[in-house]
Amino acid sequence: MDEVSHTYRNPPSPIFSADAVTSSDMIRWYVYDTITHLIYGHPVGFVEKGADVDNLIGSWHNMFLLGGLVSTLPWLVHPLITSWPLKKFVMPHKGLSYGSGAIMEAHGKFFQHRLDNPQLAHPGNIFDSFLRMSEKNKGRTLADAERECFLLTVAAQDTTAGFISPLISLISTNARVLKALREEIRAFENAGRLSNPVARYDEIAEMPYFQACVREALRLQPPTPLILPRYVGKGGMIIDGKEIPEGTEIGANPWVIHRDRGIFGEDVDDFRPERWLEDEERVKQMNKYDFTWGYGSRKCVGKYIAMMDGKKFVLQIVGGGTSGLTVAKRLAETPGVSVAVIEAGGFYEIESGNVSEIPAFATKGTSGDPSQKLPNVDWGFVTTPQGTRGSYQRWASEVKDQSFTFDNLLPYFEKSPAFTPPNSTTILNGSSISNRTALFSPNGGPLHVSYSHYRQPFTPFIQSALAKLGLKAIADFTSGTLLGFAPFAATIDPATETRSSSETSFLRAAVSEHERVVVYNHTTAQRILFNANRTATRVLVNKAGANYTLRATSEVIVAAGVFKSPQLLMVSGVGPPATLRKHGIQVISALDGVGQNLWDHAYYGIGYRVNVTTDQELANPAYLQQATTDFIQHQAGPLTNIGADIIGRCSSRRTKARNLSLLGWEKVSAKYRNKFTNSSIEDLAQFPPDWPELELLPIAAATFPVNDTANYASFTVANVAPVSRGNVTIRSTNTNDQPLISPNWLLSKADQEVAIAGVRRAREIAANSGIVVGQEVVPGPNVQTDAEILAYLRETAYTIHHASATYALAEKYADDIKHGR
Repeated sequence: MDEVSHTYRNPPSPIFSADAVTSSDMIRWYVYDTITHLIYGHPVGFVEKGADVDNLIGSWHNMFLLGGLVSTLPWLVHPLITSWPLKKFVMPHKGLSYGSGAIMEAHGKFFQHRLDNPQLAHPGNIFDSFLRMSEKNKGRTLADAERECFLLTVAAQDTTAGFISPLISLISTNARVLKALREEIRAFENAGRLSNPVARYDEIAEMPYFQACVREALRLQPPTPLILPRYVGKGGMIIDGKEIPEGTEIGANPWVIHRDRGIFGEDVDDFRPERWLEDEERVKQMNKYDFTWGYGSRKCVGKYIAMMDGKKFVLQIVGGGTSGLTVAKRLAETPGVSVAVIEAGGFYEIESGNVSEIPAFATKGTSGDPSQKLPNVDWGFVTTPQGTRGSYQRWASEVKDQSFTFDNLLPYFEKSPAFTPPNSTTILNGSSISNRTALFSPNGGPLHVSYSHYRQPFTPFIQSALAKLGLKAIADFTSGTLLGFAPFAATIDPATETRSSSETSFLRAAVSEHERVVVYNHTTAQRILFNANRTATRVLVNKAGANYTLRATSEVIVAAGVFKSPQLLMVSGVGPPATLRKHGIQVISALDGVGQNLWDHAYYGIGYRVNVTTDQELANPAYLQQATTDFIQHQAGPLTNIGADIIGRCSSRRTKARNLSLLGWEKVSAKYRNKFTNSSIEDLAQFPPDWPELELLPIAAATFPVNDTANYASFTVANVAPVSRGNVTIRSTNTNDQPLISPNWLLSKADQEVAIAGVRRAREIAANSGIVVGQEVVPGPNVQTDAEILAYLRETAYTIHHASATYALAEKYADDIKHGR
């Protein structure tokens, strides 16, 4: 039975086919496999194949009408079906292709298969018990054994499925009962009283509330609606004041008896398991009138199989960002793996509409002002007062694992994107876009990578300015080289020119391919729960104010992001011991590194009016109307390119990247570097030689407040070799309370000197572009000295959303990770 349970939880192929599959189907598959395994020593294969094998269940259902007529109107139906010619077509016998005849034919084959394969013999299965009895000639023949196996199979599978389905339904639709049952399961698991992944029958028998749930479900919906009848003996009998003559066939309906208010209480129509745990004398009376499986010596032969099989099955069911969805998709491709994704948000294309799908609006609501937060887009965190070959080699060296080098990771990078080259090799004023198709795998996907159908008019001018300043034009940012400038692709679906995200690509692909991925949306993870061996086995989650637990049979993967992941670990007992004890959290694993070592790229910039069209024009109703028409009808125009309000959303490795605008990456030029202190030079030397220190991000819109309709551009920069380190910690044991985040931007002298050089470099780019009009708008011509620039930076620096490394896989933690600590 446990073997079938394992197959059900980890099927070798997707259990959902293109045809509709109901929970009732799945339950019957499980039951039939379990019973045939118990009787014959091997399952038929319903669960493995995900189908009704040889239409056995369908044939059983086909005989229900006839069986019901025979059992309720035997005096009328029996003479008809036993007469010629109906007997040949109706009465069960091998050779029929439908009804009970088809079932007999199939079970005859099962029986013969066991006879022909003695190696399947097992002392625990029923077939071998019957076979030993017939071999010892204890009044039993081989034909008797075959009939017993057949009868037990058909009786047990229907009663078991008829027990499991209502039990699941009654528990899952009653929030109070479900909560109480989960609390009992959690208590037994924490005490080590339930085996994993499948609990034993004797363990389940010790769970009083679950046993009460079973009794109550059987009372309300007994799987045998008509118990086996009896004949009144010699002399007759009196029942309820009525005289019944001898020879009368009598029966009882448990559905009626179990709703007797004098026996089971006034609330007999309610599912209330507690009635079996309250008054001991009342429980004895209820047991006396329990007609679920029959009464006295004549009871349903499938009772004990149903009770053992069903209890195990139900216990398993009830007990049951960007990187996270990618991991979920890849894991679900592995045979035998099912995945639950706990997602605090919902489906953005439904809940946020244009703001989340159209590239030009991709960063609305992500500014540094908490009052501008869009709840469907941004967590609203408030802080307290792509890579190069060299960088990947540094990573591999730190963890002493060469699988992290660029060349070894490249096949995994290539696996995700489906690349669409630009539709023209020459766009706008002769500027070319390299068609680097060879860098992408033709079999990649499902994430779309393409170029926008619109190019910002100021891009050629920026390209010219960067070249004048000595930056080298490179082909792309995907081949392990960053130093230089180039137009870049982004994650946009070329067919619709809408955002291609982890949800629209990885998650939808996983669902459409019928892989075993279940998404619990609008559900927040509250705590990871560990067993006695300190192994993560469950996750406590909350949805709409209700807590419940999801059980993991293999592992729990934390992919909640740089801020929420360390928070979740700490409230679960994994992190710095002093922090955990401060909040009264039991220390499961003392790891001082959790929440520490926060890296983030400080982002800042300057602004000018310009003499070319920018996305400021989207504030003009006529311009916006034309842009909307171009987008809807032709998937073209400025709305296909990330538009205004784009603070912190320009990076060649982000889904909100600015299509066909230019990015530049460089080491700080010698004219500014020569003024750095020795300590800054030493700090920056820790980065690989091919790793840039500044990311140059020209933006065709104002990233600062303006009060007119003129065109503006922002010349923004990010420090991408930060030395300062921040941290994340918790303010309470509740993950609904935002974590405390200290980014510590520009804390080090090196970061300050690089940022000051970045502002001066941005001014050089603006001066060489030939498109600025008038004086600098922000910070303004009066901000010139290093001290004045640093004061401006401290006031305005913001995140570019590249925060990382708050629970790093470093060598000093490798042993803890390896041993589950």
